[in-house]
Amino acid sequence: MEQEPQPPGAADPPAGPPADAAALRRAERKLAPRLLPVVALSALLASLNRSATALASVELTAALGLSPTAYALGVSLFCVPYCLLQVPSQMAMGAMRRQNLWLAALLVCWGATAASMAAVRTRWEFYAMRLLLGAFEAGAAPGLWAYLAHFYSKERIVMPLAVMMGSLILSQIIGPLLAAGLLAMGGVGGLRGWQWLFLIEGLSAVAVAFAWVFMPRDVEAVTALTPEELAAVRASFASTQPPARGGNQLAVLRRALANPAVAAVSCIRFLRDAALYGLLAFMPLLLKNLMGLEAPGAEPVTKAQNVRIVLLIAAPFTAAVAAQFAIAWSSQRRGERRFHVAAAWGVGAAGLLALPFAIGTFGAAFACLSVALTGMVAGEGAAVAHFMALQGGEKGVGLAIINSMGGVGEFVGPVVMGSLRERTGGYAAALLVLAGLQALAAVGVAALSPSRAERWARRERGGATRGGGDGEAAAEPAAEAGLAGKKSVGGPSKSFVRVHVEA
Repeated sequence: MEQEPQPPGAADPPAGPPADAAALRRAERKLAPRLLPVVALSALLASLNRSATALASVELTAALGLSPTAYALGVSLFCVPYCLLQVPSQMAMGAMRRQNLWLAALLVCWGATAASMAAVRTRWEFYAMRLLLGAFEAGAAPGLWAYLAHFYSKERIVMPLAVMMGSLILSQIIGPLLAAGLLAMGGVGGLRGWQWLFLIEGLSAVAVAFAWVFMPRDVEAVTALTPEELAAVRASFASTQPPARGGNQLAVLRRALANPAVAAVSCIRFLRDAALYGLLAFMPLLLKNLMGLEAPGAEPVTKAQNVRIVLLIAAPFTAAVAAQFAIAWSSQRRGERRFHVAAAWGVGAAGLLALPFAIGTFGAAFACLSVALTGMVAGEGAAVAHFMALQGGEKGVGLAIINSMGGVGEFVGPVVMGSLRERTGGYAAALLVLAGLQALAAVGVAALSPSRAERWARRERGGATRGGGDGEAAAEPAAEAGLAGKKSVGGPSKSFVRVHVEA
């Protein structure tokens, strides 16, 4: 379903004839088991591979003789290629007709690199493997998002994205439990526990890569669909432009960079990821503090207490998985994404804001922490769908730009959290800063309607007069009501630009 590229920043085209609802549901029931298990498992393994170093850190640092500074440097080095190479990776994927093969190659590369971590002996080898892992995983998230966008229109993609993003949340639950089992294999086959952890998780990604070879490149290649079902899927794409595939990817990059919505969403993503990963990086230490295990004169933490901390971390993530699907179901059913995301992120900000005032009472503090974490991660499926709807054919590269800025936030958040913790001797100030970042992200999402993004895009293209007219004023209420429409705007050359307003 190739479409002509749109002007810089153009949103998806106006809606066409409605798709046959019954045939579309049948088509989606056939697509889901063919696509979502492999997509979700790939996302899960990417997350597990990223967190394996932290879970193996106790044994790994002792085996390699790494100081805390050397270990922290190795962990941080992952972020450098991860942020820098997301856009080139997505451009390479966009240039291919069979993009599933690019994803297969990425899984082989990052799986082999993760498995090779079992063979490192020096800190320099550790640094090299972290750099390679960041380079190969850079294209994972935006690549998987863009792949799904070839099968689901913007009205139908929220639930599939929720399945993928739910697997990332699930990795935070099963990751520590899986790591505990693999670390206990120390001595089997002459390998240490941390080596088994890297080997099993890395080789699992290589195994899943072979499934990608047989994945369809787009909906036209799904032979199980009847002509009626295929026609229904095609009709559903009348209001959606899939990510650009083939052609001049530099032109696609220029369109993404010229889209003001990409810049706005990148800032929002930076704020939200800085808040989220600042909290996640200190979750175990924060729980120890809430449990009174960091108080002066406290006894050393026992193994039973460490197990309790792991189980406590899993609890809010379990709630977040349920909330993720509830929000996605409501968003897709109502055809609204923006306020679903803003509400969830606002709840997360409220939980963070209340947490410092609840410290001292474990039950209340843990409840605030659970509310904060659930709200911060539960709207991810609807959030990515909303960010896609703000873009046209450049959405694949645009999502890579957005996720790159999220990677910067992922690096900055823990640094801010750690420095404030060290300066103040507690977590209250740091948590209030994270609450502010999360609140700004929620407000930003609420303010960024597709109609607003269209006005920015037209102003960027010079296709509309500054300040707008009566038609502009009428566009926002229509968008807020969830209506779609189109209008013609006279440009300097008397040409007309077709505009789609969608909430």
